[in-house]
Amino acid sequence: MPRLAAPLAAHREGICVSIYIPTTPLSQETAHDRIELKNMVKSAEQQLHDAGADKREIAATVEHIDDLIDLVELQLGEPEGWRGVTANVGGGRDGSLSLLEATALCRELTGKQVPIGSEPENRPGDVPIYLSDCARLYSLTSWRPKRSPRETLADLLDWVVEHEDALRVALNFDG
Repeated sequence: MPRLAAPLAAHREGICVSIYIPTTPLSQETAHDRIELKNMVKSAEQQLHDAGADKREIAATVEHIDDLIDLVELQLGEPEGWRGVTANVGGGRDGSLSLLEATALCRELTGKQVPIGSEPENRPGDVPIYLSDCARLYSLTSWRPKRSPRETLADLLDWVVEHEDALRVALNFDG
């Protein structure tokens, strides 16, 4: 486990949802798979509610998986059209941000300023640019992610604020 993942995993607070559903390429069973997936998401939502989870946090969690569920439902509805297809899923160019753009949004959302510097040379492990190339997926369907980078960063900020104490402990941050 990466160096920071272990301490974070040890301090699980808030919502964590895992859904596993075996699927089948047999077209007569895909309707059942779609129904089963929706039922599992609703069940997870109800379990979170019953456990006393914050309604806002439940709503944000469900919203984040809605984009993916929409795509999975499309695929389950036409299993023959997706057989053997390998395609990237992500925000693509429209959902991408440069570090400067992400920093500007974070400044806007938090109201805090962070000094920015640069290094003239790439360091080992630096990724100069990352874009999900979703051209194959987009050529097969009209599905697109609905949540903007701003909405995603705002949700992350809400989560960090709500779990700040646990994060300080997990990251050994005293400042």
